[in-house]
Amino acid sequence: MLTVFAGLAGLGLGLSLITTTMLLTWLNPHVYIDTVVMLASIAATHGDERSLTAGGAVAASLVWFTALGSAPPVSAACCTRRRPGASSTR
Repeated sequence: MLTVFAGLAGLGLGLSLITTTMLLTWLNPHVYIDTVVMLASIAATHGDERSLTAGGAVAASLVWFTALGSAPPVSAACCTRRRPGASSTR
């Protein structure tokens, strides 16, 4: 793990970027509320099908975060396209 951080620092990425990323990742209360409290309470109501509920949650997360990662290039293309008749001055 430290070799990864050393490699990032060698690329010019400072310690503040790594620290901010780690803090946002591990100290985010929404992660724990959503994952532990909400999904666990939903899964508890499904009895023997808890593993299916967990698998569905994992699959939904993969789809959701893949869509979030794919959205910026698509939306950027839509936002930078010039509309016919639009003025060129801002």
